[in-house]
Amino acid sequence: MPKKRIISLNHELAIVAILAFIIAVMSGVLLGALFNSLLDKHFATDEYYHQQEEKLLENLNTFISEADVTTNDWYKLNTWLERKKIVALRIYKDELLVYDSEFYKSKNSAKYENTVPQTENANEKKQAYKVIFEDGEADVIINGMYANVYYKIALVTELLIPCIIFMTIILVAVRKKVNYVIRLCDEVHIMEGGDLDYPITIKGRDELTLLAVSLDEFRMSFIYKLKEIINLQQESKALVTEMSHDMRTPMTPLLIYLGMLREKRYNSEEEMENYIIKSHDKATQLKNMSDNMFSYFLMDKDAVPIPETLNMKTVFYDQLSAMSDYLTESGFIPKVNIELAEVNINVNMDSIARIFDNIVSNILKYAEPSRPIFIKLYSENGKVIFHIGNTINALADYSASTGFGVKNIKKMMSQMSAECIISQKNNSYDTFLLFKIVSLSVNSEENVQI
Repeated sequence: MPKKRIISLNHELAIVAILAFIIAVMSGVLLGALFNSLLDKHFATDEYYHQQEEKLLENLNTFISEADVTTNDWYKLNTWLERKKIVALRIYKDELLVYDSEFYKSKNSAKYENTVPQTENANEKKQAYKVIFEDGEADVIINGMYANVYYKIALVTELLIPCIIFMTIILVAVRKKVNYVIRLCDEVHIMEGGDLDYPITIKGRDELTLLAVSLDEFRMSFIYKLKEIINLQQESKALVTEMSHDMRTPMTPLLIYLGMLREKRYNSEEEMENYIIKSHDKATQLKNMSDNMFSYFLMDKDAVPIPETLNMKTVFYDQLSAMSDYLTESGFIPKVNIELAEVNINVNMDSIARIFDNIVSNILKYAEPSRPIFIKLYSENGKVIFHIGNTINALADYSASTGFGVKNIKKMMSQMSAECIISQKNNSYDTFLLFKIVSLSVNSEENVQI
């Protein structure tokens, strides 16, 4: 998965705040235009103003009759104006301005000493209403902001709604991150409960994303470590079983050789010495096997035996001689055909000994003793080939077979970059060991078959 560029939470919040501010300002402008259009359409009409003025004049007439108001009672008029929140009230009597609410008091008309200009007076009289005061009839002009309260409400709404939009966008963005944190916490609790297969949710590209990636990598690493532990336990159990199987294999001929020595079943000092040497070799092999087992548990478990380059005769001659003698002693009929060539192969002698012991062990258990055991060693097509074949004993007890013997042979052959092929047809069982020729021996090259 390609890596995404990380954006910090601070930058994300700043970007969200800027976008929220732009959206809030635009919404405020649009709401202002909408409210002003609706209010102007309803309130900014001559009909509406005329209706409101008539209501105020009716109320003024009632006030004048109840309070006995004259055109010079500026104090009473101011009191009435404060209750009605009228912007301006002007009273003309005999073409003279006798009261102006902007001055709040005017005791007599002489204080103004001016007549309203005819042009202005003529224009205002179009809006003037005749009102009868206690001291006579006068012209009253009212200028009121009748819809002012609605415009103020609209203004507050225009400011409040963008603020709400701004805060809502910020809170939604923050809440989204908080929900993600809560989700990560829930998934960590699921991991704590033992369900490691539940994946960690990864989204976004900020610090929380890095945290989620780290948690998921930790989960995968933990799964890998658990699998390694399980595999190690299984390998350890398999190794114990394999080593037990392998250690029993050389133990049997060792006991036979020691029994023959104890019972003095030999014809010469040379034959006795041969049994002693073979017994020593088997004891050494047991020691090496036990050392390998301990080194597996206590040292590097991935270490494999290091092969060495040896002559074909050095590798097989003694092993085949011992195998033939042992099979003969055990009542089998070995038929040996050996074609030694002056070639070299890469082998580990401890592994070769274990392989041959496993082969002999399998023959003792599962081969028909009345039929010959065919053993052949030759070189062909750049390989040294060891072939051993036997007839399967139909009466053998196969219930105790674990298959570890063949498994061990294939594993050890693989460690030497060699190959083991098992062939079973009808009642015949054949084992082929194939070793790659790495070089010619120094002594001679004429007998090599490649």
